[in-house]
This record gives sequence, C-alpha cells and structure tokens, in this order.
Amino acid sequence: MSIQGLNLTVNGMMVSQSGLRITGNNIANANTENYTRKLINQQNVVAQELVPGKLVGTSVRVENIQRAKNQFLEVQYGNNITQLEFFDRVANVASQITQILGTPTDQVINERMQTFYDAANDLSNEPTNSTFRRSFLDAASGLANSINIVDTSLRKISEGVNSPIKGELRQSIDILNSRLVKLASAQKQINILKVNNIDVSSFEDQRDALIRDLKGMIDFDFRTNQNGDIYEIRMPTYLSPNEEAVITGSIVFSDFDIPIAPAIGPGNRELNLSVNNGNGALTNFTVNLPDNATPREAVESINLHFRAFGGNGSVASVDNAGQIVLETRLVDDNILNATSSISIVAPSPAAAALGLPAAPTTVNGKNPESIVLLNAKQLFYPIDIDFGNDDIQDGVHPTKLFLKNPNGTSFGTIDISRGDIGAQLFTLEVAVPNARRELSNFAVNFKTLVNNILSVATDEKGNNGTPLFEGNSAENFRVNPLVTNDPSLLAVGEVKNAGGITVSDNTIIEEIAEFYNGNTALMNHKKETDKLYLKASDPNPNRSFLPINPATLYQVRAKGIINDDGDGQVYNAGNNGIGADSLVQVQFYDESYTPIGLPTNLAGAPLPAKEGNWEGTPPAGAAFIGVLMNGASFGDNDLSNNFGHFEIEIVPNSVRNDTSRSFQVAYSEMVSRLNEENFQAEINAETYNGIVKAINAQRSAFEEVNLEEEAANLIRYQKAFSANARAFSALDQSITEILSAF
Repeated sequence: MSIQGLNLTVNGMMVSQSGLRITGNNIANANTENYTRKLINQQNVVAQELVPGKLVGTSVRVENIQRAKNQFLEVQYGNNITQLEFFDRVANVASQITQILGTPTDQVINERMQTFYDAANDLSNEPTNSTFRRSFLDAASGLANSINIVDTSLRKISEGVNSPIKGELRQSIDILNSRLVKLASAQKQINILKVNNIDVSSFEDQRDALIRDLKGMIDFDFRTNQNGDIYEIRMPTYLSPNEEAVITGSIVFSDFDIPIAPAIGPGNRELNLSVNNGNGALTNFTVNLPDNATPREAVESINLHFRAFGGNGSVASVDNAGQIVLETRLVDDNILNATSSISIVAPSPAAAALGLPAAPTTVNGKNPESIVLLNAKQLFYPIDIDFGNDDIQDGVHPTKLFLKNPNGTSFGTIDISRGDIGAQLFTLEVAVPNARRELSNFAVNFKTLVNNILSVATDEKGNNGTPLFEGNSAENFRVNPLVTNDPSLLAVGEVKNAGGITVSDNTIIEEIAEFYNGNTALMNHKKETDKLYLKASDPNPNRSFLPINPATLYQVRAKGIINDDGDGQVYNAGNNGIGADSLVQVQFYDESYTPIGLPTNLAGAPLPAKEGNWEGTPPAGAAFIGVLMNGASFGDNDLSNNFGHFEIEIVPNSVRNDTSRSFQVAYSEMVSRLNEENFQAEINAETYNGIVKAINAQRSAFEEVNLEEEAANLIRYQKAFSANARAFSALDQSITEILSAF
C-alpha cells in the first residue's frame, strides 16, 4: 500500500511537471506568430484490484498533448479569408480605376471636353478665322491625348498583373507552387513523426499557417481527417485538355488593323453561330461582317451581333498567337460544363476568311472534374499560366491557369474565381477590360458622331470635309494628321450655290458645339444605337453599322429642315404633301446589299414640325438598315440643288431611354457606372473583413496564449506538484520509520 502510494505521488508529480513544462512553453511562445497554445490531457489510470473486492486508484498519467483547435472555426475562417482576399484586391483595383477616371465632379477628360466645346463655340462664330481653327484643332488633340493617357494608365494596371516575367500573377503562382510543395512536405513529416510517437504540434502549426495562406490565394478543396491532417488537396473545377467549348482559328493575323485578305464583302461576310453558355441560355445569330473588315473589326462585329440577338458578354477574341477564337468562357454567367457549346452553322462563308473551321462545326464542353493536386506524400501537378491578350477591346482573350503534368506540359485548365489569384484573373478579364471598353466605346462614339456630322460638311473651299478623328479604341484615338498638317481641310459648315456665289454656313460646327451640353449626342455604352447624317443633295443611302435582329423593334427618327433652291421651299423628313412618300425613307438590305422590298416611309407632321419617324421590325433576311433621300417627294424632283442635312437616329426600342444625351453627361454616366461597381467591391470587402475579424477573434480566443490563464495554470500545476511532493515526503518518512523499527 505504501509503495503504491509512492507510485501515485510520483505519477502526480510527473503529470504536474509536464503541465508546468507545457504552460511554460505556452508563455514563452505568447508572441510567436502562428503558435497554437498546447493543452495537456490528463487521464485517470484504470483502478486495480489489489485486494479482492477493493479497487485501488493507480494515479494519473498524461494521455496526450494537443493543440487548442476548433476545426469548425478553422474551416469558416479559411472559407471567408478566400472571399476577403478576393474582394480586397478587387476593391483595391477598383480604387485605382476610380482615381484614373476621376469622380463625376472631377474628371480630366470632361475638362478637355469643355475646352473642346469652348473652341468649337468660338469657331462657330467665326468659321473662317485661322486662329480659332487652330485653337479648335489643339483642343481636339488635347482631348485625344487625355483619352490616350487614361487608357494607358488603365492598361498599366493589367500589365502589372499580367507581365510574364515580373507580373504579380507570375509571382503569386510561383509562391503558390512553393507553398504547395512545403505543405506536402510538412504533412509527410508529421505522419512520420506521429508513427514514432514524437510530438508534432509545432509542425502542425506550420502546416496550418500554410493552409491559411493558401486559402487566401485560391479556392482549393481541402480534404482532412478528424484530426485535421490533410490527406489530399483537390482542384474541383479542373478541365482536362480540349474539354472547353472553344474554336480556335488557323490563320495568324500579325496586325489586327489591316483588312483581312481575301477582302470581306458580299459573298463572304456571313457567319452563322450558335452559343450555349452552359447555364440555360442559347443564342443563335447571324453575323454580317463590315466591308474590308480588319481582325479587330471582325471580332467587334461578332460580339455586337451576339449582344444584338440577346447574348451577354462576348464570344470572340484574338489569342496571343493572333488567331481568332470563339469560346463560351467570355460569355456572361457561363458555366464550363457538358451543356456549353459553340457551333458554326451553315451557311457561313466568312469562316474561311477568319481561319475558322467550315460549317457545320460544333465543339461541346465537358463537365469539370475534381483532380488531386497533392496528398500527404507529394505535389502531383504544379500550376502555370496561359497569358491572355487584351489588344482588342471588345473581346479580351482571358488569361487562364493550367496544370502541368510530370513532364512539364499542359494538362488542362482550372477555373479560379476566388482568393487573391482569382481577383488577379478578375482584374485581367473583367475589371480593367470593362473600364477600357467603356472608355473606348465613348472615344469611338465621340469620333463617329463628330466625323459623321463633318461628312455632310465642306471646308472653306467647298470641298468635302476631312474626318477630324481617327482610331478604333481609346488607345489609338487621335486627331487626323491630314487635318493637323493642313487646317484648311477642316469642315466647318455646308456650302450652297446662290446666284453663283459660294456661301459658307456654320451650322455644322454649331452642332459639334451642341454635342457637349445639349441632348443631341447619341451615346449608348453598349453600341446598340447609331446616328447618321443625311445630306439633302445626296440620293445614296447611309447604312447603319448596327447589327440587325429581325426580332427586335427599331425606331428611326429624322430631325431637321432643308432648303430646295430649285423651288424655294423648305421641307422636313416626313410627307410634305407633294408626293405620296416621305422625303427620308428607310431601306433594308440583305447580306449582299440587295434591297429587301421597297423603301419604307417615315410618318411626320407638316411644317413647322422638324421630325419624321418610323417604328417596326426588320423583314426576314435583313442584314443592314439604311436611310435615303427620296427625290420624288420634291416639287422639282431634283436633289442636286438642295441645301441642308438631316440627323438620323436608329435605336432599338429596348434602349430608347438610354440614348440621347450630351458628351458631358455620357462621360459622367460612364464614370458613375464604373464607380458604382467599384463601390460595390468596397462594400463586399468591408463585409468579409468584418466576418473574418469576428471569426478570427473567436479563433484567437480559443487558440492563442492568454497570459493570465497560463499564469493561473502555472500556479495550479505548481500547487499540484507541491502537494504531490509533500505527500511523497510524508509517505517516504512513514516507510522509513516503519522499516527502521525492524
């Protein structure tokens, strides 16, 4: 009994000593990063029946030493840190975009537009003044330069992420792969040490820190056992090679702004496509490419037609090799699965010119797989980058991540949507391209409106005016060098013959001035509208660039009053009571420019009304819509001596309320629209930041060292040790005295 008592006290002292050691270790590591406090689990040793019918306690032992971990909080923290890192970076990029574009009340481009407007206003008062003409051109150049600078600043955001050598994405992927290797090594070491009954808590702390870091970078699927040990990490949205719905052309275009050869025109402009985004949306549409289209214009035309027929996002892009690509990855709300598909449907004579397969061709996607990246033994597939291409504004070819197999070649792509790396991909695919696309749409709309009004004007010598602006994006938007070098080429008004004397009219430059603060501009950020100008003396039709969807209701509105020097009368665009038809008419054309049916009249009220209107759906087979002057509606049946022009708006009914506005309002709305997206990203970042802080506070309270609690434990273990020591001393003394009596 006494010997048993000594054993009890010795075991008690040993447990207390272990408690003191663990507590001391906790206190020593109170400020150690990623350290998890350790807990000692005591276990009552099973009682023994030393005397028949009597159980005698056999003291206590250390069952194990474990870390203070709450697996539920760990999982919640990991899931939310993935979201936080995503929205935190997106908000940061959004803030940079806002700073570049300015706020609705503080915009460099709007200031340049104000200067342009002031110069146009001055020139409209004295259209032949060479000083005012030069000031107007300087103001136009200043505006173009500002748009170029803003676009360059936006592009630098992408370049900072997407540079193949020193870009943030390259560095992040290298860090990611390094951490994956370290994680596999750490778990392997933990498994070996556990088999040999060696404490692995410090290694587990390192492993868990790696997991938290990885969770912040990318949305992996971690598989763990009940002890929190990793047995594998999976990539749940893995697509093995050739399992995306993508068609890649075979022609490499070295310059996106040189017309495609053979030239696009009647006979090879038609491309019929069918797109299924994998999410229940099927879009069937016919593309009619512009005359002499460049690869850039072809891609833009495909995407415009896709949206005109109800699609969202983009379908076409140009990859790094310079090949035209069709894929569902660019479509809004797409899902990469077996339902997604891209089809080239017959007849599609334009496919050959674009390097695309002949019709019929269909490429289906496949359902994504879940693949093991690493397990407790090793990393199987490192991750690498297929860098995208943003040289074309409308249809940025996305940067993708792919797995590499053991021999270093591509082994399918992975779809990442969260974490810091997901945010970098979002920056490259959505945030910056959207801002640049909006800016380019504004610049191109600006160019088109100004050049179109100048197209009905003449210079001071009576010659047709030269376009003021050039470019097909914000990047290359500029003043026409011909006009810069020879300001006399600038068209400022219309010229009429009156008694053999040439007279200049300044209404054209006045209309340009009106674009700034009036409601005469037609600015739709999705390019779903068109605005033409029809010269009173020109019988040739003006054709809209808009894709025609026969199922869509369109409105055509012609504004203006013109003069007929032949009979001395003035006319509006409608039926003026002379003939059965209106002065301005709508004409539809098929893919080969062959008119479909007879011209359609505009409805209009008699003078002094200035408008004529038509509303309806295009006929079957219509590829283009145009407007033309009807000479038969004049008293003298002669257009050649007419003076003036009509302003034509062609608008789908669905966007009628999102069209007419001034340049100033259009740009401010663009900035506000992007700022609203940025603001939402900041709200999401703040929301997840609050969630992560709350979870981390709970996790920290449970896992981190509390010095007050550890001090209490220290006292408790010290007292327990002292009590066991005194008991041992008393028993030892008793045994000694008993033995000395013999």
